[in-house]
Amino acid sequence: MGEVLAVDLLNLNADDRHFINTLLGEGEVSVRIQQADDSESEIQEAIFCGLWRVRRRRGEKLLEDKLEAGCAPLALWQAATQNLLPTDSLLPPPIDGLMNGLPLAHELLAHVRNPDAQPHSINLTQLPISEADRLFLSRLCGPGNIQIRTIGYGESYINATGLRHVWHLRCTDTLKGPLLESYEICPIPEVVLAAPEDLVDSAQRLSEVC
Repeated sequence: MGEVLAVDLLNLNADDRHFINTLLGEGEVSVRIQQADDSESEIQEAIFCGLWRVRRRRGEKLLEDKLEAGCAPLALWQAATQNLLPTDSLLPPPIDGLMNGLPLAHELLAHVRNPDAQPHSINLTQLPISEADRLFLSRLCGPGNIQIRTIGYGESYINATGLRHVWHLRCTDTLKGPLLESYEICPIPEVVLAAPEDLVDSAQRLSEVC
């Protein structure tokens, strides 16, 4: 996970909050997390890679407002490890039209249960699979409570599933349409994380404007 540094912004006055909002802007990664206490965390990467605005709300009430520096914000690390590890008993009943759904399910479960076998990617785009296979895998994984969107070369939508460290990733391009669909087995997909060199670069850029 690495070190995550945090500054509390909850009690800033309106002028200071406006300054922070203008300075940070909006970067390439945004995250929503539905918390167990019915609150929701909204996370937006700044234009400075590795700098994250983390806000948590319940309804219209702002409960937390923090600025964090790190490869990923603490709330995301915590939420990504909450689900239990799966067992083969979770396999849903077979459905008509299955082609490769069952072996892919066993591959996925094997890597989830073995941290030494992570990260691992199951690229559905490169495999002969049916809609029944997709449905079977979706039923196996179940819904999660984290939604991530990244922009850059096209858009990526990365949803946590109900299984620990299993993410459903879809990459699209406005002109070319779908580019990639995969299941990623890892604590947090690499495309979301800020690299150490990005953090160094952001610190240098911040020192120039502050």
